[in-house]
Amino acid sequence: MAFIRTFEMLCEYLEVDPTLSLFFRIFKLQRQSTKDGRHSWVSLKRQVKLFKMYVDSVRGFKE
Repeated sequence: MAFIRTFEMLCEYLEVDPTLSLFFRIFKLQRQSTKDGRHSWVSLKRQVKLFKMYVDSVRGFKE
């Protein structure tokens, strides 16, 4: 659900309408198959990298 909420917030910030086509341009579905060939679960994965990680805020956070 975090992917969906992030997408909504990004669209609101950029003042664009959130559409399915835009959502699936950014994210893709990953499906896990069972041994009998059926799909057991679905997850989302980033298809294109939109942002760089802000490493400075992560380094040394425990110090």
